[in-house]
Amino acid sequence: MKMADFSVEDYPAPSSWSLKALDEIDLKIVKTLCQDGRERFVEVAKQTGLTAVGVKNRVEKLIEQGVLKIHSLLNTEKFYSVSASIGIEAPPEVISKLVKKFENCPLTYNLVKVSSGDHNLIIGILAPTIERVNDFVGKQIRSESKIRNIHVNFGELPAVPKGHLPPNFSDEYKKCLCENRCNECEYFL
Repeated sequence: MKMADFSVEDYPAPSSWSLKALDEIDLKIVKTLCQDGRERFVEVAKQTGLTAVGVKNRVEKLIEQGVLKIHSLLNTEKFYSVSASIGIEAPPEVISKLVKKFENCPLTYNLVKVSSGDHNLIIGILAPTIERVNDFVGKQIRSESKIRNIHVNFGELPAVPKGHLPPNFSDEYKKCLCENRCNECEYFL
């Protein structure tokens, strides 16, 4: 079955890649590194029957293929106490602008264009307090023109993921699309 090479309303065609493309050893390596990304290749080798060099080569290949990404995460429980799921209904051009604005925002842990339901964008954010969420929604989302509807659900910290990408504090002069700098952002102070 061939898949169409197009997208509908800015939504991509289904992925043709599957976990079935990984063999049993690659799956063991990925599973082990997902549990502890700092696991030594020697230890992974013991679990897979490969040498440490064999594990290293497979990991490098998985990284080159874009199958595996290795990076550090912050423990969300140390920095945040609430999460919010924000449903937004807006024209496609506004949704595209919001995606660009929030795709690299460290408060965002989930960003999904939706093709059915009451909203066409759902943003999952983390914050230290409910007040910060309300402020974020007011300043960063409600300020956008042409938004037809916003629905905010507050909750506990997400069960998954437990880790979160850190803010970009390294480049103090770089402004994000939200017009803030992470090291000056009131949501982290």
